[in-house]
Amino acid sequence: MEKKSNLTYNIKMKSAQTNKTTNITLSFLVVLLIALLTIPTITVAEGIPDISPDIRMEKDSSLICMVTNRFMGSEQLPVDFDGKTYYGCCGGCVNKIIKSEAVRTGKDPVSGASVDKATAVIGIEKGGAVLYFESEETFDEYSNKGAEALVE
Repeated sequence: MEKKSNLTYNIKMKSAQTNKTTNITLSFLVVLLIALLTIPTITVAEGIPDISPDIRMEKDSSLICMVTNRFMGSEQLPVDFDGKTYYGCCGGCVNKIIKSEAVRTGKDPVSGASVDKATAVIGIEKGGAVLYFESEETFDEYSNKGAEALVE
């Protein structure tokens, strides 16, 4: 009879361990699910404060991927081209900067002028999108008037 009792005890212990493992696994999956659900609300530009105006000037162009036109928040890969420095987030972006003049230039949203991204005044919108301006004056005009200042 004692053997049967030990067998019953061992089965109960294994069952309890399985339940404990299952609970830990379920807890992990719940935490993982919550993390995955919150990812879309996290932007690359977390460091941008959510205050007016809707755009801010960025003096450090090394924090920008000039191919994706996004504020990355950390130093990007420098690309020296024609005596100027551009920045890309990966090897693919570096190659695009080297190969394409169109990638190295942007359009001032106020004046419509073509601007070199390496020398442009850089504006960052709240979501992390980057705009390039030919001068601080056109940046100021855009930041004060927003869409009203856009070139038609």
